[in-house]
Amino acid sequence: TDNAVLISIHQNCLPGHPGVRGAQVFYNAVEPSQRLAQTVQQALNSGVNEGRDKAAKPIGDGVYLMSHTTCPAILVECGFLSNPEEAALLESEEYQQKVAFTIFSGLNQYLEERG
Repeated sequence: TDNAVLISIHQNCLPGHPGVRGAQVFYNAVEPSQRLAQTVQQALNSGVNEGRDKAAKPIGDGVYLMSHTTCPAILVECGFLSNPEEAALLESEEYQQKVAFTIFSGLNQYLEERG
């Protein structure tokens, strides 16, 4: 449909760099996915990244789902399982709900801006 968007939820992992942490959003090439990604990223930066702001980035063609989706799509990496502190947070139901609500808040703001 004309109003469809895809939000794909993931956990990141960078075993060689256990200090890296934070939620980050990637977007596909279908407009207005970049704006959706930026809005959700802003919500994550203020809601869960705690001074470790990240920027929304385009995703490469190597992710099949993102390169074959015809609607605006974002992929949200909620945090790094390779960071012991963040992995413990990601296992917590309370933190999972916080991340989910933060993503929802970003999506809601995006929808309000679109009218």
